[in-house]
Amino acid sequence: MLSQLAPLALAAMVAQARPNAEDPRATVRAAALAVQGDSASRLDARLRARVARDPNDRPALLGIATLARLRYDYPAAESTYRRLLTRPDDRYAVVPRNFDLWRIDLARALPLRLTSDEGYENGSVWSPDGSKIAYTRGGRGREEDSGQRESR
Repeated sequence: MLSQLAPLALAAMVAQARPNAEDPRATVRAAALAVQGDSASRLDARLRARVARDPNDRPALLGIATLARLRYDYPAAESTYRRLLTRPDDRYAVVPRNFDLWRIDLARALPLRLTSDEGYENGSVWSPDGSKIAYTRGGRGREEDSGQRESR
């Protein structure tokens, strides 16, 4: 009986999962739940409608990129992530290098290492206000998950 209810509970969570504009991790979680619950197409359509209304809707772009990555459409994911690469004020960019994330001051070309965990970090995106960076991490015996850092 419990095994029959689990898919229904997952479907209910996915249906209620709405990306929070202030928390990039919620957007990534909503995309992951949509893929697991077989509702990725509906979420993708909803996010694309938001981007059609506002081409700078960063949470919607993050959701679209994450859905593409989770569905193994890496070229689409990469091109959408690139739209999210720079901070809203275009002062900094975050780039992956040697499995870590680096913040680059674009005016002075100064790098600052943001992560140094085992494994890799990539797929970074700025929060709408530019104060935080969400990213994916994985490798070295752990499943891929999401992380978040202050942008300093």
